[in-house]
Amino acid sequence: MSTTLFSLTFAFLSLPVVAQGISEYGGLMGTPRNVPTGHQGALTNLYGAGSLDKITGGQSAGAGSALPLVGDSRVIAKNIADKANHYFSEAQKREKAGKLAEAEAWYRGSAQMREQVWGTKDPAVFVIYGKIGALCTKQNKLPQAEAAYRRQIACAVRLYGAGAYEMCPILAHVAETCVAQNKMPDAINAYRQIYQLKKRKLGDTNPEALGAMLKLAGALKQNGNNAEADTMAKEGAKLAESAPENALLVQAFNEVINPPPPGSASTSTGAAAPSDSSGAAPQAAAGAPAASVPPAASAAAPGTSATSTASAPGNGSAEKNTAKSTEAKTDEKPKK
Repeated sequence: MSTTLFSLTFAFLSLPVVAQGISEYGGLMGTPRNVPTGHQGALTNLYGAGSLDKITGGQSAGAGSALPLVGDSRVIAKNIADKANHYFSEAQKREKAGKLAEAEAWYRGSAQMREQVWGTKDPAVFVIYGKIGALCTKQNKLPQAEAAYRRQIACAVRLYGAGAYEMCPILAHVAETCVAQNKMPDAINAYRQIYQLKKRKLGDTNPEALGAMLKLAGALKQNGNNAEADTMAKEGAKLAESAPENALLVQAFNEVINPPPPGSASTSTGAAAPSDSSGAAPQAAAGAPAASVPPAASAAAPGTSATSTASAPGNGSAEKNTAKSTEAKTDEKPKK
């Protein structure tokens, strides 16, 4: 019935009326619309080059001239990658020569340029903040070291996702710098996250998970949370007793409950299990330095962790990692 009425109505309309309606509808659909904020120039300004006018180049390291910002955005991005790699190379030279403050400044210059173009999704930025944190730790600049490692965590969230197992080594750096500053609540929070991540991935009887549990219990005890520390230590000792090779862990957990007399040898700080060296590193953006990315489960002290090499695709985006874990080298040259 409705189809018949529509047909009759349409039949009574004159052709000029129908043509006018079609014309008006076409004009409405053809009206230009504003481009949403954040997408303007997305095709003409590739690789985030639309924000390149904010970069002056060389300011953080106190060297270099302004970067060229006129021309093809892909060429500009490559020039900035080359400049950032030069800063990275200069930082490595100074670090090798023992000029830690100068090396830190050059690393910061490299990170600043890369981050303003590719953001925290660039694995090279992740690597550089780890190096800055290690250098600040060596210089006893603990607040700056903590800030660098927390910035590295922000990069890791972009690369691996929130709550990823690969966060463990960076959280360990944060925890250790917080302990050194006597910021025990922050240290406990980091140790707790490490324990939960390792327990979830490896199981509660795994030596690495038990080692993380031991560090958490020790930090709780040091902060005066005796009841929680003792409960956790008792549970840890019971779990560790399931394997003969965990004898030192059992002893360390018992020492948390009953600390040894001052001056006597303690195993609580040396009983943690060896860290897992597995864990892949994502590839870097265009021109990323071939610096190393910390392995998934390494919990070594700041500045001493093993790392894995990140390759550099030429499209300016972070892709899946195919690099294998290798030993970190301070004189490693960045790839262009």
